[in-house]
Amino acid sequence: MAEDVQRANEGLCARYAREIGAARIWLLSVPVESLMQEGVLPFKGALPLLSLEGCPVTCVDVRAQAREAHGQDRPAVFDASLTGLYGCQALRLEADALVLGLGEALALVAVSRAAQKVLPGASACLDGLPQAQGKQLQQAEQLVAARERTWCLSSDAAQVVAAYLRCHPHVGEVRYPGLKQDPSFEVAARTLQRGFGPLVDWRMADDPTWHRVACDESDPRQQVLKLEQRLG
Repeated sequence: MAEDVQRANEGLCARYAREIGAARIWLLSVPVESLMQEGVLPFKGALPLLSLEGCPVTCVDVRAQAREAHGQDRPAVFDASLTGLYGCQALRLEADALVLGLGEALALVAVSRAAQKVLPGASACLDGLPQAQGKQLQQAEQLVAARERTWCLSSDAAQVVAAYLRCHPHVGEVRYPGLKQDPSFEVAARTLQRGFGPLVDWRMADDPTWHRVACDESDPRQQVLKLEQRLG
C-alpha cells in the first residue's frame, strides 16, 4: 500500500513537472509558510518573486528579477499563490523554484533544471520532508485545478471590468496589465499565461487616490454593475 501511495505521488508530480518545465516537483504535507523559513530548506537568502505587485498594480518582470538574483548568487523563488501552477511559467523564466500553498498543511514545490548551482542539496532536503499521501493527493489535484480555474475566470472578469473603467467618464486612470495601454502590458504579455490576473486599480479624474477591484469568478456583468453603483 505504501508503495502504491508513493507511485501515485511520483506520477502526479511527474505530470506537473512536464507541464511547467520543472526538473522535479514535490507534494508535501507541510504548511507553505514553513518552506520559506531560513534553515528549513535551501532557500536561505532567496529573492521572493511575485507575479503582480504594487499599487497601482504592475506585472513583475520575473526573468529580469531572477537574473538580478543570480548576479548576486541568490536563488529566485516564485510565489505562485496568486497565479496557481499555470498562470506564470516562472521556471521557464529562469526562476529557480516555485512554491504553492494548497491548504493548511499541503504544499507544492517545484525546482528548475538549472537550479542546482544556487540551490545545492535542494532535492535531499525536500525528500526529507513529509510527503503528501492518500486523500491528500486527490485533494492536491483538485486544488491545483481549482486554482487554475480561479485564475482564468477572475482574469476574464478583470479584463471586462478594466475595459469598463477605462471608458467611464469620471475615471481618470486605470491600471491593469491586460490593457494594451498599461505600462506593464508588454512585460505581462511575456510573463503571464491564461489571463492577466484579478487586480484592477483605478482613480477618479479629480482625485489622486487609487482604488482597487479584486475580481472573482462570478459573472463579470454583475461585477460591473456593482462598480456602476459605486461610481454613481
